Amino acid sequence: MASQAIAKGTSQNNGTEDPPKSCIFEKVVILNTADALAIGHCETVRGNVEVTDFVDSILRLDHLAKIEGSLIITNSATLMRVDAYSLRVVTETFKMERLQSLGLIETPNLTSVKTIDWKVLPLLSQAALGNLKDVQSITISDTSLVSISGFAGTDLENLDINNNRFMEQISFDAEKVTNTLHVTGNANNLQVKLAELKEARNISMSNIRDLNMTKLRKVSFPSLSEIGGLFRLADNRAATQATFDAVLDIGGGVLIEDNTVLHKISFLSNLRSIGGALELVGDINETEWKSLKMVKGSISLRSTDQNFDCNKWISGPIRNTLRGGEIECFSRKEKALTAPGGSSGKTAEHLSQSAKQKICEWLVAGFIIVLSFSV
Repeated sequence: MASQAIAKGTSQNNGTEDPPKSCIFEKVVILNTADALAIGHCETVRGNVEVTDFVDSILRLDHLAKIEGSLIITNSATLMRVDAYSLRVVTETFKMERLQSLGLIETPNLTSVKTIDWKVLPLLSQAALGNLKDVQSITISDTSLVSISGFAGTDLENLDINNNRFMEQISFDAEKVTNTLHVTGNANNLQVKLAELKEARNISMSNIRDLNMTKLRKVSFPSLSEIGGLFRLADNRAATQATFDAVLDIGGGVLIEDNTVLHKISFLSNLRSIGGALELVGDINETEWKSLKMVKGSISLRSTDQNFDCNKWISGPIRNTLRGGEIECFSRKEKALTAPGGSSGKTAEHLSQSAKQKICEWLVAGFIIVLSFSV
């Protein structure tokens, strides 16, 4: 076993019993089965466990229940299987990378790990993680896994599932993703269930057949500055807040419709131009466009709010943005009010037909967003 000397001053006064000195390392490096057996007496290892250039086909960590540090397995072309049946806790990162032959990992009792970071595991098709309850960040990339499910816990910092060509199902119980939610490049028929998710930011998704985020109430895209095609925000029954403060220009039309409890349209506060039509439909009581200078197509608003004043709206600042088509407003107070514009406007319907190849559409049971963008 190639290991560092036992670290001095490693005792942790945290109310837990220290492991034996023979299980305390700065790091322990495992190159073969004999190295793994050398720590076979340890239920707890304090320090990183690093498996690299492993020469055997099966790695067994039979009695190890806790790693106070990271478990890192990399650059082992012949490794086909990892068995760690007793492992319950990894206090830092569980990393696996560049393991070309790894097909199976057995960690059925793992309940807590700070970070999962799995990359370039092209044959990995089975991973027992069904009891994982406590995790902060998850990255799974370039594997042959078919599904990931069973995770619990309320908050995630990052959820990044990308380039898993056979991945057909993703299911998490997190209520909040505080940094990045990234699901791209997986199987074309992927189903994503984030049924408890209420808040997320920095969302990037593609190639998804079914996306369930019915409890999502707040979404933020702080880095999204340009949308090349149609922007559509529609049919959200629970969303009360959206943030697109970085968006400056939308090349196509804007369609915001039937968002049940999103009554104020003010989440595009820095938007300067719309390349097509602007259409607003729903129980809308207020709109605010602080920076909007130009709408090349028509402008239309249909509000079911009984107090919405079309007269005031149609003669307000929104009229100064019109460069083509006409502006019209429908509400319960006024049947229809229109004001003339140029003749070059395009309706949102026309635009959506002509921009079909540029649009990435996400269909969600309770949250639908359609974006074609470049960041």
